[in-house]
Amino acid sequence: MDLGLILKRIHDRIEAKANHNVRRMDLTFSQHHVLMYLMHHGGEASYKELEKAFSVAQPTMAGIISRLDMKGFVLSRQNPKDRRLKMAALTEKGKEVCLASMEDLRRSEETMTKGFTEEEKAQLIEYLERVRKNLSEEYSTEEETCSKHS
Repeated sequence: MDLGLILKRIHDRIEAKANHNVRRMDLTFSQHHVLMYLMHHGGEASYKELEKAFSVAQPTMAGIISRLDMKGFVLSRQNPKDRRLKMAALTEKGKEVCLASMEDLRRSEETMTKGFTEEEKAQLIEYLERVRKNLSEEYSTEEETCSKHS
């Protein structure tokens, strides 16, 4: 079996588990990502900041936040310092979901590295980072070459 196929199968299993966990919490993947972004950025962000972070249009982000607000995961409000800006803030329910997700991730990583020593875990991360870097460099070089010939 080749490396690409192994990595694809690993990715597919991780994605299936993540999708299951997100659905279990009554969230879409996009909604979950917004919650985790808020959790890792002080619990609150402006719609503009979220639009930029996720590279989506204003109506798309407004829709995601609106559904999160209806489900009680975030509170949408005006920025008290600048009433033109709308803010999204995690609620306690939103924080609980994020903490549960982080625990799910910890357990998944534990499962993936079951039987590995700490040194082997560190090596695995180093090797995977090298693969990622090699691919990033190759694809950026290919893109540069393609754009020069266009």
